Amino acid sequence: MKNLAGVEASDEILEELGKAHISAVHHPHLVKNSEVITNITGALGPFTFVRNWYYWVACGPVPASVADILYEVEEGKAIRVGGHAAGPDRTYYGETFIHKSRKVIYVDSRRGDWPDYLKETMTSLEESSITVGTKEEAREAAKYTYVGLYHIDTQEGLNTFADTLRDHHQEVDEVASFLCPWYRAGTGW
Repeated sequence: MKNLAGVEASDEILEELGKAHISAVHHPHLVKNSEVITNITGALGPFTFVRNWYYWVACGPVPASVADILYEVEEGKAIRVGGHAAGPDRTYYGETFIHKSRKVIYVDSRRGDWPDYLKETMTSLEESSITVGTKEEAREAAKYTYVGLYHIDTQEGLNTFADTLRDHHQEVDEVASFLCPWYRAGTGW
């Protein structure tokens, strides 16, 4: 993808979204946290797409099983979990674990053995979440495991990402509906 940082690029953005069959959303103001000068983002189901430097940022809940599919496809090298430059799979980087109580499950191998300057913050975090010692414990305790952020480096990767989400929209909708009870499953696909 072309480097669009600092450039007014609405035409390019509309073209890239159109090729991937992602709806364009026109905002009355410029998009914040974008390196590109535009008032356009993309929307597909519960996902938001923002164009940055030479890649797209996709935010939304990709279930673990769908994340695994994205990692395995040829274009998957251009679809990076959490934006990680090395492109690892979701089990190494980028997973979020959600308990049936809707609390986030955090992995902290120190389990309470924090320095004094972190104790208040971590105690507050523990009250609003569940803390376990390993990723294996988190996976066992989780109702859902998902990846919430991707960087996508090519048009082919963007097309594959969107097509894969549409192919698995029921799984995506299930997680999105659990995370946000007001989400209307089945809309925006």
